[in-house]
Amino acid sequence: MGQDGCVSGERAWQLVVPIKHAEWGKSRLVPPPGVTRSNLARAMACDALTVAAQVLGGRAVLVVTSDEPMREYAESLGMPTLADPGGGLNPAVTAGLTAAAGLVAAAGLVAAARSGAAPASALAVLLPDLPALKASELENALDLCRAYPVAMVTDHSATGTCLLTSTHGPVVPCFGPRSARRHQDVLGAAPLPVVAPGLRQDVDTADDLERALALGLGPITSALLRRGASPVVLGCDDASNGASL
Repeated sequence: MGQDGCVSGERAWQLVVPIKHAEWGKSRLVPPPGVTRSNLARAMACDALTVAAQVLGGRAVLVVTSDEPMREYAESLGMPTLADPGGGLNPAVTAGLTAAAGLVAAAGLVAAARSGAAPASALAVLLPDLPALKASELENALDLCRAYPVAMVTDHSATGTCLLTSTHGPVVPCFGPRSARRHQDVLGAAPLPVVAPGLRQDVDTADDLERALALGLGPITSALLRRGASPVVLGCDDASNGASL
């Protein structure tokens, strides 16, 4: 893991993570007392980015956001960033996939110049509201997705999409309500029946947060909930060191 785009197997991944500005996102999520919705959204996204960096390496994760604290955190992990173009989640994902494809093409040219053959590459989109995500879950899911032109891992309700992958270049995303059905109908995405509760447990409501808590939250979200009203921890040295927003 963590070899800048390579997971166990033959295909390298470029992962796009779109992160909505925390002041505008998660409108349905009622945070616990003493915790702001924006800090909770950022903490969950930081935990997801940390896992992505563990699995793929920072350079293989492209973050699309106009949230300055999230941009800074992503770049501290070595991740390239792109400003959110506005217009919602699908335009952000589209911009990220286009940019990621360009990074893959550039890397392929370098590899071809060095070895005479470019490595196989693929694109993936991971939504960031996954505070219980485990590295083994993401790695195993990407290994399975490699076998399909377009694949997805649905959320815990089997109606949304937490992970979308393509081994044949950028696709037109259909995120939003009932995105799983649209990704299957429009893109032919294969829904993978993975046993990955942390990957499938997105958090939009207080009940979702309770389910994620039962699965085991990442260190940054856990630290925020323990501290309550204290500032959210965003430092790379992990939550216990108290680096704050």
